[in-house]
Amino acid sequence: MQEKILNLIRLKGPVLPREISKDLGLDSLFTAAHLSELVDQKKLKILHIQHPLFSQFYKSRYFERIYTFPQLYN
Repeated sequence: MQEKILNLIRLKGPVLPREISKDLGLDSLFTAAHLSELVDQKKLKILHIQHPLFSQFYKSRYFERIYTFPQLYN
């Protein structure tokens, strides 16, 4: 499942945890557990945007694409 999550992030760029859950049909608790493991393994990084509910997970090379997500600021 972690490879599917990484592939999704490679495809879409930075994403919210709820987007990962929705796109992969996962329960949010399972998604959070997988994301936590990927962060611990340093395969992903977390970006906190003014509120912990808006954390994004991303691969380092996609950082510049974070600012293309206006839905985070509405």
